[in-house]
Order: sequence, then structure tokens, then C-alpha cells
Amino acid sequence: FSNKSEQKWGVNLNRYLSKNNEQISWVVLDREINGIVSHFGHIENLKDLAFISSTEIRPYYTIGTTNYNDYELLDTNKINFGFSQLDSISLIQKIGVDIKKHLNSNSILDVTINPDFGQVESDPENINLSYYEIYYDEKRPFFMESSTLFDTPIEMFYSRKIGMNHKYVSGKWNDKKDALVKAAIKLSGKTESGMSYGLISALTTDEEKGDWIYKMQKGRNTNFLINRITKDFFSGNSYVGFMSTHYIGNHNTSDVVSLDALTYLFGNKLYLDMQTVWSKVNSENGFGYSFDGYYTSGNNLTSSIDYEYYSKGFDISHIGYLKRNNLSNLKLKFEYIKNEWIFSNFIRTTNLELIMNYKENLNNVMLDRYIGFNLLLDFTNNYYLSTSIAYQFDRSDDRILFDYKDQVLQSESPMATLPAQKLIGFGIGSDPSKMVSFNGILYYVENEFFDNTIESALQLSYNTKLSSFTINWLRKYQNQSFYWLDIFDEIIEEDVMGQQISDTTSHYIFSEVNRYENRLNLRYNLNISRDASIQFHSEYFFNDDSYSNYSELTHYSVYPVSTTDFIHNLINTVYITEEELQGGFEPTSSNLVEPNDDIYYYPNSNRLNLSLVINWQYNPGSNIYFVLTRSKELVGRESESFSDFINYIPKGNELTELFRDYSVFVKMDYKINI
Repeated sequence: FSNKSEQKWGVNLNRYLSKNNEQISWVVLDREINGIVSHFGHIENLKDLAFISSTEIRPYYTIGTTNYNDYELLDTNKINFGFSQLDSISLIQKIGVDIKKHLNSNSILDVTINPDFGQVESDPENINLSYYEIYYDEKRPFFMESSTLFDTPIEMFYSRKIGMNHKYVSGKWNDKKDALVKAAIKLSGKTESGMSYGLISALTTDEEKGDWIYKMQKGRNTNFLINRITKDFFSGNSYVGFMSTHYIGNHNTSDVVSLDALTYLFGNKLYLDMQTVWSKVNSENGFGYSFDGYYTSGNNLTSSIDYEYYSKGFDISHIGYLKRNNLSNLKLKFEYIKNEWIFSNFIRTTNLELIMNYKENLNNVMLDRYIGFNLLLDFTNNYYLSTSIAYQFDRSDDRILFDYKDQVLQSESPMATLPAQKLIGFGIGSDPSKMVSFNGILYYVENEFFDNTIESALQLSYNTKLSSFTINWLRKYQNQSFYWLDIFDEIIEEDVMGQQISDTTSHYIFSEVNRYENRLNLRYNLNISRDASIQFHSEYFFNDDSYSNYSELTHYSVYPVSTTDFIHNLINTVYITEEELQGGFEPTSSNLVEPNDDIYYYPNSNRLNLSLVINWQYNPGSNIYFVLTRSKELVGRESESFSDFINYIPKGNELTELFRDYSVFVKMDYKINI
């Protein structure tokens, strides 16, 4: 707050009635009105309020052990039997400190040195063999606080990049590795004139050798710098912002700057949000633009337009997140919301949506053309029912031919065509305020080749005053005629005028796949008392893929074909099975393991993660954490049952790999107020 002797504060009072799933407010904000704080009521004649500066210092100490017990194939090509076994126990001790300084009533300085986030829940398991990076939510408290200040339409700051090992190449044969965050500093605040500011600077190292002390002292630094400024206008109803990021590390330099603006006009009926970004990575320049606008009319109709443009050289990936560049994307949406429209005794709100999307790259290759219709019914008993119908026209994919073994996108490859497909989906959910609630979705997708995908998700929740228990179950079945596998380079020797000339021809191999995935998450939280809690989380994931009917995409075919000489040779002389190896077949350098037995393709995998966190706040702001984690991953073998997966140990004549680790840690921090 300001230093004025007499002040006026904004305030609103809310009460939630769980019985009716109803919220009562002193200042009621209509659905059609945007903004929150600008509509608050006021408390006046607040006099002689003084700010008391404070500093919180929270040192921590962590001690624990990690036990690794892994079986990994010795042959890097995964074509020969024989394991290397890692069985080790390591003792880990770690110290660090967090500091929070309240500079004034509007500004906070946060500093962390050698932070530890061992009590934070791990990321969900995924198998990603595509060009596109998986997006993970931020769960670390240091980066979650004041994070909305750094939010922009084009995500220039993706905080998970701080702590990600940038030397890690996201191929299927590499485990995801984290970097050590040596230190980070964050300054955030807002002036009386409506200017908000934020700064984050971080120092990490991708060094993998040695303990944390060695990494802190000897590890090569990776530098992150993020700056953000916004200025409010029109009583806080609009703002103009500036943002910049700077990255130096792993022989790369990235600089990104941005201008953005957001405004509400005509009584908040018109919303405009726009951003322009310039990037420079090493010597390559790029440009990106985003525009989002919607208009709400007086007859419950909202029309919106969302447009994105990213040049071929646009790159914010070192600190930000962008799924892809070389893109022009236009999305239109029309939404109609009506309260108590039909069957008002049962249906509270009816929501209708029409969505259209058109996407192409900058070579005018159409990447997506989509039209969809959504219906959502919100019932008076707080249940809901939804349905979706969509049609996606045939289109091209210029990023599907990605060599994930060598991490190379084939720029000279033929363009892959994706067939048109239709989608239908249903959703249902119960009152979330009740002790027991549920929600679920079911989707069915079919393309013009009669390939189909069936995906379902179910969530069950049980909540009491002191505890919560949630089950999430996701299942997916997919049949696909042309599933991208890999690139094979064939060296052809020719005699040209008495000289041997070598030429390399690339072959782009697809296959038919039948895929089944199953994911089960259990989460339990218990507040033992005001000062103690227990958190338990488990995730079990398995997939079973079956490959057949191999084909090749050529420069002369719209879809892959199975009649080429290379495919015939691949099936009959190149591919060998695990059963043939077990029978004594001696592979040569020209042989490859058939995809159903090649662990590079994850044809079968099982993964189990368990974590238990017990927290005791022994003093206000001071905590002791007991953290237990256990994980197991089996690749290359179909388990007959869950118990078979738990008890399995690899044999010497199987193309399988097993990774197990078990960790127990105790972390103690102590809050010191100065």
C-alpha cells in the first residue's frame, strides 16, 4: 500500500455455500463483466498505516539415500543379448537457503541458493517419440509465486526450463535429466502509479559428474534472465507490457524481447490481447505475433478470434515454450450461453460453441482445417453433461518425419498426408462440492481409412474435512494404418565411368499399429492436525504396441506404400526377431531388430511410481519432511499381470531393460524472522 496518511482500500466479501454450490458476494460480478479488483467496494478513512519491513531466512538440510538397481543392454543398438547391471546405494547430504525480503508494502525480493524440491510431486510418465516437446506444469513454490506477472499469450517464460538439463537430447533412449539450480533471485512488485515489475535471474549447471558440492564449484554455468514490466491504464482495466529474456549456456545465446497489450472496451464487452515478439538465437533472427479478441453482445453471444504467426527462424525454446514455428494459425469461436432456457426446472445453463480452425506453414502447406461443435448442459443439481462433434479435413504434417534417434527433422523429405477424420465425444460429471463426486469423458475418432481411436478418462473423488482421495483412470486404444517409425539410409554403390560412386537414399518407414495404453493415478491427502499432513501419490502406466504391414513414403506417393523393393528387403532380410536371436541367429551389421522386439520403439513398457511425503510444521513456518519415492520401469516385455511386472527380473536371453530406484530422504528447514 501507499505511504499516504489517509487511504482507501478495495475489498469484497464472499461466502460459499457448498450445499447449493452457490457463492454469495457483497459486490456481485456478472458473467459478462471482465475484471475483478476494479469492481471491488471500498473501505475509506484508513489513517496512519505503517509498513514494517521484514526478512525471512529459511535454511534447510537434507539427508537421504538412493538405491539404484538397473539392468541395461550392453549393445547400444539393442540387438544383442547381455546386460550391464547397476546396483548401488548413494548417501546424499545437501544444504541450502531461501530468503524472502519485504522491501516495502508493494515489493518482495526472493533468493534461493541450492534449492531442494524433493517434496514436490513428480511429473506424469509419458512416451514421446515425436518432434514436439511435452509441456509440464510448474510445481516448485519458488517459481509458482507471482508467476502470473510473467504470463503472456506467447509463453516467453516457461519456468520449467530453469532446472531442465539443456544438454539432454529428448530421444527415446535417454532418461530425462535435471540440472542443478545453483541459485535464483526474483524481484516483484507494483508501484502506486500502476506499474508492475518482475525480474528473475537464475544460475544452473548441466554437469552430471560429482555431487552437488562439485557441481556448485566446478559445473559450467547456464544463465537465465527474465524481465517483465506492465503499466496499467483506464483504472487498471488495460495495460501495456514489455518483456525480455536472455539465455547463455551450452554454446548457445538467446535474446528475446516482446511488447504486449491488453484492454477491455465498451463496458468490458470487447476484449483485445496482443503481443509481438522478436527472437535472436546465435545469429538467427525470428518474429512472432499473437492476437486474441472477443466481443460479448447483449444477447448472450460471444464471438472470438485468435490468430498466431511465427516465422521460420522464430525460437524462444531456451527459456520459453512454443510447440512449433513456421506457422500461421487462425481460430474462430462463437459461443452462446443461456440461463434457464429450456427445461428450466432441470437445466440451469446451456452453452453452445462453434469452433473453426485453419492452420498452415509459411510455404502455404495446409496443416489443419477443423470445424467442431460443443454442447454443455449445467443442471440445477450441479451435474453437467457435454457432447462434442468435429470434423478434421485431410491435411499435411511437415514435422512427422522426425528422426528421434539422431534428433534431426528431415527438411528434404516428402510431405506426409494425414487422412480426414471425424470425432464424437461425451462427458458427464457430478456435483464437485459433494463428499463423493465423479467426472468422465469418452472420445471416438475415425478416419477415412476406418482407423479408429477410443479414449476414455474417469475421475472419482472422495473428500472429507480432513482428507481427500482421488482416482484417475485413463485408457486409450488406437488402430492406425500409417504410423511413423523411422528413417533408414541406404548406401548405393554405382560404377560411373570406371569409378565407384556412393549415393545415400533415405527411406521413410511407416507401419500399421495397434496400440493400447492404460494409466492409473491414485492420490491421497490427509491433514492429521493443523501442523501435520500426509501426501501419497502413485502412478501406474503401461502400453502394448503391435506393429505390422510396413510401408514406405516416397516422393511419388500421397500415402505410404508397401510394394517397394526396399520394404520387401527390409521385411525378409533386414528385420530379425527376438525369437530368431534366441534360436542362435548371428546378426550382422546390416540387421535390425524387428520393431515389435526393439525397445527403441517401446513396443511394451510398464512403469510404476510411488511417493509418500509426511510433513510436520514443528514451528510456525518451519518444517520437517519425510520423503519416500520408489519407481520401476520395464521396457521390451509384455507383463502377464501386475504381480508379474513387480517380480520380474531380466534373463540373459531377452531384449529387455529394467530400471529401479528407491529413495528415502529427510528434509528440515527452519524459519528465521529478522
